[in-house]
Amino acid sequence: MCCLKKVENFITRSTMALLPANDGMNQTIILDLFGNRFSHPHSKLKILDDACLVRACSYDGRIKAVRTALHYFNKTPLMICPQDSIFAMPTKSPHDYDCIWLFHHHIKAFFIEVSTPCVLFKNGYRLKVDCSIYSLHKQWERTANVTTYFSPSKGIV
Repeated sequence: MCCLKKVENFITRSTMALLPANDGMNQTIILDLFGNRFSHPHSKLKILDDACLVRACSYDGRIKAVRTALHYFNKTPLMICPQDSIFAMPTKSPHDYDCIWLFHHHIKAFFIEVSTPCVLFKNGYRLKVDCSIYSLHKQWERTANVTTYFSPSKGIV
């Protein structure tokens, strides 16, 4: 008899960002639409993989699909659940501890505040990020392309 391991799902439509915790006990902070900040002991990649697994795929499988279809080989946007329009974009290499994952459908704009790039979310929350405005715009554009390409209405997924 096979035993299935229960996989927790911490990524939902209300997830806005995954941040490095930097607190010595946890690896990730999950930021949601309602202003909650949940500390989590798992890495961002483990949380994202689990989010894909509860939706019948893996992080690696989703990344491979995007790379094959759109040839985005660096900082590849992640299609977590096209049916629920959950897509995320990394600010750096996903293997970099300081990488922040931003959830595309919550982003309103990017701006500079005291020479620091920031993300403005649709709920008014502001988040400072350690990457260039150009990189943020490029990642947002690439994630929009992934969203369009893998739209359920196109019949691809």
